[in-house]
Amino acid sequence: MLSLPSTPVTDVPAQDFTARDILTALQKPLFEGWTGRIMVFPARCKIHVQYGRISAIEGHCPLGRLLVGRGHISETQLAQALSCKGPLGRTLVQDGLISEAQLADLLSLQVQQALDDLRRHPPTFYSFRPREALPGPHAHLTLADLKKLEQPAATDLPDDSILRLAAHQHPVNLSPADWELLRWFNGRRTLARAIEMSGLPPVQARAAARHLFQRGLLEPSAIAGLPLIVARLKPATEHRQPPASIRANLFLKHLNGENTMQHIVQRLNYPLEEAALMLTGLYRDGVLDLLRGEHEMQRLLEEY
Repeated sequence: MLSLPSTPVTDVPAQDFTARDILTALQKPLFEGWTGRIMVFPARCKIHVQYGRISAIEGHCPLGRLLVGRGHISETQLAQALSCKGPLGRTLVQDGLISEAQLADLLSLQVQQALDDLRRHPPTFYSFRPREALPGPHAHLTLADLKKLEQPAATDLPDDSILRLAAHQHPVNLSPADWELLRWFNGRRTLARAIEMSGLPPVQARAAARHLFQRGLLEPSAIAGLPLIVARLKPATEHRQPPASIRANLFLKHLNGENTMQHIVQRLNYPLEEAALMLTGLYRDGVLDLLRGEHEMQRLLEEY
């Protein structure tokens, strides 16, 4: 069993390297105690390592999404924190909205989710650059934690998860229950709705959903990013034609730069797909300014 060196390596030079998968790529940096940042291509994630541990990750699931999704803060509190200078997590700790222990746990979860995604979509190469250690709190994932990631825990997905079929290039062998459930995921339905439509017993269906998600055959839909998108209409011009439908006009009136897309959808009681189509259409037409949620908008544009 590998153990950490008593004296971490502090003079590792900048270098590019390859590995067969993300977990293999991280073994040497963590074992030797490198301190710096590993850029992952083509995903362009930045993995911060220091003294034998992964401390943080950038470029994957935003910390704000995890905070709101797990009920630690509200959308309003997130918007206020993002308007302040400095790291989001540190701002929330200073404001007393979360504790340092909660922040460390969320950073750890953020890293685990990113690594799980990179396992399903292996990077092409890696680029290490030495730099000073980040200030805490940290995720603190070690080599032992990476070993656990090789066999993910069988936890249930939330009923309101909106999932879609993930790109998969290799043949798969699935059980009849897996196939029956898989065909109901279209990136629009919640997990609860897909289970209901499959006709499978709930316990069997949830086990199938876990299996499909852990094998990388299902992934979160871009619609799941609506709670993090905030937009407003640009000033009117003589060249802009008003939408023909009343529903579209109502949607436009709510784009005030304050409410999230999720808030607008819930207030108008519009189907998620209809709202996503309206939003992406307006964005492509260049009639709105995106104030928050650039990453989430790009995912929506890929799907719609």
